[in-house]
Amino acid sequence: MNRVYNAVKLDLYTAKSSLPTFAIAVIAVIFIGAVTKQPSVITVIAMMFATALGSTIFQINEKNNLDKLYGVLPLKKLERVLARYLYALILGICCTAIMAIAAMILYRALNITMETLPFLAVLGFSFAYYCFAVGISYPIFTRFSFSKVYIFTMAPMFILFFLLILLSKQPGFLTDMSKAVQFFSAHQYLLILCCVGVGLVFLAISLSISYSLSRKKEL
Repeated sequence: MNRVYNAVKLDLYTAKSSLPTFAIAVIAVIFIGAVTKQPSVITVIAMMFATALGSTIFQINEKNNLDKLYGVLPLKKLERVLARYLYALILGICCTAIMAIAAMILYRALNITMETLPFLAVLGFSFAYYCFAVGISYPIFTRFSFSKVYIFTMAPMFILFFLLILLSKQPGFLTDMSKAVQFFSAHQYLLILCCVGVGLVFLAISLSISYSLSRKKEL
């Protein structure tokens, strides 16, 4: 585990150069939330930026030919892939926590009543979307060079939009949604647990795919 820990630190250090740009984007998002008086929206937008930040690690590695550096480390292929996903998870958790705190501060500063269920829903779905986006893009970046497939950084958003359209056309969709809202209204904090659980499942499946692709890439 110490090797994985060091690999995660290396990824975090490598991505450090992108943090100032991300910080500016986060400040802009918070400003938009304050101007529009929609504090909860900032989490959704910020997690989209976080997805892009999570993908830049592949771009930086390719640009600086860091794969050779990773190659000399005493890391097994699984440990290397696991470290990359732990980096993404740490990034997602930190961004979600920061934006949740920022949103609560905006609610108080703007004197807006915070409704718990909608706030938890936005928070949970934002994290789940981040995990979904990472789950879609990371296997692609693992198998192919970033410069050839960078356009796929937007793929998760279009896939999710397409899935929502399909679901909305299913018979009984609105009834099922109404039942879900009633259930989570009575069990509000289960909403966060469900979203986190779904997000982690996305990451676990994606990690397995990335590991398989990385082994094939070696061959």
